[in-house]
Amino acid sequence: MSKNRYVNTSFWDDNYIRKLDPLGKLIFLHLLTSPLTNICGIYEVSTTRIAFDTGIDEDTVIRILKRFKGNGRIKYSRGYVAIRKFIEHQAKNSKIRKGIEVLLEKAPEGLVQWVEGYPIHSPSRDIDSSSHLNTNINFNYKKGDFEGITPDYVTELSKKYPGVDVSQEIYKMANWLSDNPKKKRQGKRSFINNWLKRANEDYKEIEEEGIPRLKQGNIKIE
Repeated sequence: MSKNRYVNTSFWDDNYIRKLDPLGKLIFLHLLTSPLTNICGIYEVSTTRIAFDTGIDEDTVIRILKRFKGNGRIKYSRGYVAIRKFIEHQAKNSKIRKGIEVLLEKAPEGLVQWVEGYPIHSPSRDIDSSSHLNTNINFNYKKGDFEGITPDYVTELSKKYPGVDVSQEIYKMANWLSDNPKKKRQGKRSFINNWLKRANEDYKEIEEEGIPRLKQGNIKIE
C-alpha cells in the first residue's frame, strides 16, 4: 500500500541541507520519503535497500549515515533509521498522535529516546549503552505498579523535567492506570514522557503566575 509523504519546500533552504554534498542530500531526502518510513520517523531498513533505491554504493551510504549521526540529525542503529524532529512535522490531530504513540511503543527504546532528544548524550556516553534505556517498562495492572523503572531512569527524567517531582508523578500515574484498566497500551516510556511533559508545563504556568506550590515528598523507586 502506497503512502503519501510531503516534504516542505523549505527543506532546500535548511542550512544543514544546503551544506551537504549531492549524495548526502539525496540520501537525506530518501530517508524522509522512503516507502518504509512511518509517522514516528523510526523504521527498519537495510543499508543495502538504501543503496539500491538511491543508486549509491553501500559503503558510501554507511559513511554518510555515520556523518548524519555525528551531526545529530539521523541515527542508523541495528538496521533501524531514526530521524530527529520528524514527529514535529506530522499533522497535529488526535488520530495521528495516537498512531505515533503506538509506533513509538514498538520501536527500539534507545532510538525513541534519541529521537525525542533525551537524554543529552556526549561522545563518552552512547545512549544505547545506558542500561536503564534497554530495560522494558510496563505497568503491571495486577500489582498496580510499574515494572522496569530504575533510580537512574528517575534521575534522567528529573533532569529533563526539572519542575516536576518525578517520583510523585509516577505515583499519580500508577493510580490513574489502576483506575483505568482498559488502557492496556499505556504505561510505557511514551506514556510516562507525555504525562511528565504536561505536568512540567502546568508547573511552569503556576510559577509564571506567581502562585506558590507545595513541594511533594519523594517516593522511593526500587
